[in-house]
Amino acid sequence: MKVRLISKQRQAALIEWWSEEDDNYFRSVVPLNSLQGEGDGLQCDMAEQGIPQGVPWSEISIDRMFNPHVLEKELRRVGVWSYEDINNNPQAVVNALQKAMGIGLQEVKSFAKNYGGKV
Repeated sequence: MKVRLISKQRQAALIEWWSEEDDNYFRSVVPLNSLQGEGDGLQCDMAEQGIPQGVPWSEISIDRMFNPHVLEKELRRVGVWSYEDINNNPQAVVNALQKAMGIGLQEVKSFAKNYGGKV
């Protein structure tokens, strides 16, 4: 499997790869000597058997549902009424979307901090 070397320490390597099957990126720690090749040609046959790394973001529990009325209210509150307004103030749109989705940076940080796995 084609991998990318993120870092190495002693006899261990942190690698990253793309899984077509899962349509996602993954990271794991594997023995340094399990890597073959170098640069863009780096390969590892045991990437999936390594020690998984990273917070499993898809496990975040969002208690609230998307509320389009909150989105409308927030967009109007910050002066976003048109396509032109979106282009002039994209960060306001992102903030309004976060509020309408019921999740913000604090919830994501809390999830990551409380995650019991190694990252």
